[in-house]
Amino acid sequence: MALDAEFVVIGGGLMDPESTTEEFRSRYLRILRENMEPMLWPAQRGRITVVPAALGDLSQAIGAALVALYHNRK
Repeated sequence: MALDAEFVVIGGGLMDPESTTEEFRSRYLRILRENMEPMLWPAQRGRITVVPAALGDLSQAIGAALVALYHNRK
């Protein structure tokens, strides 16, 4: 396995609470989980959690700040 993720984070407009309803987001994530499950390695099935992004519009700025912070610690 080249990638062994525990979480898959889904962001963008489809997960935006101002653009979609909670019912839509829940349904979208459920359908995504159901369709990705057969594509996973057996060891990954049941372990991967699909979650909506929580950082919103500031996610890119937060990510850039963290990269700078960790880069300067080396």
